[in-house]
Amino acid sequence: MRNIIFSVIVFVSFLSEQLLFAQTYYTYGWTTSTYRRELTITSTTYPTSSGLSDISSEILVGRYVLGGTTYYSRSFYQWNITNDLIPDNVIIDTVQIRYEYYMYSDPNGNHPLQANFYNCINDLQSGDQSNLITLWNNSEDPNKRIASYQVGSQGVLEKTYGPGSNMVYFIQSSLQSDKFVLGIQYYYENTYDSVWYIKNSTVKLRIVYRYPDIPVIVDQQLNNTSVDSVGLWNMALNKFERFSVPKQFNWSNNSTKVLQGAQNIINNQKYNLWKKRNVAVSDIKNHHEFLIDTSYSNATLTSQFSSTYSSLTIKNEFLESPGLNPINDNIHFKDPWLIDYPDSLYGNTKRNRGMDAPFKQRPSPFYPDYTTSYYGDVYKGVFLNQGYNPVNQTWTPPYYSVKADAVQDIQLQQTGRTHRFYFQGWSASPLGSAEFQYPNALETPVVFKQEGATVQANLKGTQLSNNSNAYSKGNQRKFV
Repeated sequence: MRNIIFSVIVFVSFLSEQLLFAQTYYTYGWTTSTYRRELTITSTTYPTSSGLSDISSEILVGRYVLGGTTYYSRSFYQWNITNDLIPDNVIIDTVQIRYEYYMYSDPNGNHPLQANFYNCINDLQSGDQSNLITLWNNSEDPNKRIASYQVGSQGVLEKTYGPGSNMVYFIQSSLQSDKFVLGIQYYYENTYDSVWYIKNSTVKLRIVYRYPDIPVIVDQQLNNTSVDSVGLWNMALNKFERFSVPKQFNWSNNSTKVLQGAQNIINNQKYNLWKKRNVAVSDIKNHHEFLIDTSYSNATLTSQFSSTYSSLTIKNEFLESPGLNPINDNIHFKDPWLIDYPDSLYGNTKRNRGMDAPFKQRPSPFYPDYTTSYYGDVYKGVFLNQGYNPVNQTWTPPYYSVKADAVQDIQLQQTGRTHRFYFQGWSASPLGSAEFQYPNALETPVVFKQEGATVQANLKGTQLSNNSNAYSKGNQRKFV
């Protein structure tokens, strides 16, 4: 039993590793040729051609005698493979070729065509004699031979060529010129009189390729030091698999990788943003999807930690009675770094929402500290000077936001009555410890500028005395 369990664990581990680092493959085809041409020659003439051949017609291949003269015929097929179809820098894995043929005297295809394949290079569109001569010479040049004695069955040839084959090599080389020209020669051309017809519409090419691996370094920085681990989404295990940093990965081009910076507080710092080549990524969601392309080659992706502060307060301030703390007033806070969203795409792993974060109603006073849980939400402190440039006084996301209700009906134990309070604007204590983009609006971005700052929504009530002593009370609420 132990051996069985161990084998299962090893297999699952192997499978997950294969999926984690699996290549992404792309396919071209099955695709018919762009141009086609038949060339015929005798022992005393240059190659001749009646022009480009139509896709619906057939091309003759072989040797035959007519009027005492021996004729040799070969077929040529050109595929224009531009960068939008297959980019030049890809790695070709396999090539498949397929066509249907028949012997003139045997339309059922019982006599197979034994063919040689050549890389003929020159463009078929030109009917210039020198071009036709070069095409013919290329179709018998040993250095351009792709494969010999390629034989089909029952009138159909279908062959697959893998890595290391001449077919893969020549097509890989042809990508630079955006075309591949295939020449087909009868293997026993110099020995027997035999003629076959190849159906142009059936001559098709299929190419399986991948982009070259992109080397990427993943890191996580705290005070210019690599720290802890980063998660990489593992689809097989349905979880983020942790890796110590820094770590280099080799990823397929055009693949999507999902990284998760550490979500815990380390030395009073927490995740702030991702960087690519030391440039901040504007979307601060963590976990984060990265679409890997050539711009990531030898780049470093860094989960950047920054200092987080716990001793900040957000509350309502009652102008008639500073320090008043009723039991049922509320305030709203939007935190782009709050880890509260179970992402169904990644096993319901929770992440922050960035600037898509909603305002959440909290009791006043509210403390976004390291450990207090508000119905499962733990804020883990806030960043200072986040999102505001005091030099040019510009606001740049991501940043925090606060929100107040325009009107709150609050019951005061001190009077035994419910009083209506109206929002009057925002302020900070000590003065200048926080900055508001719209200090008189119900909802505004806010930047905390120092530890110990208190952000206040100033409220003015009705039917209240201006004597603060009338409402003072020593008790404090504690939210659990």
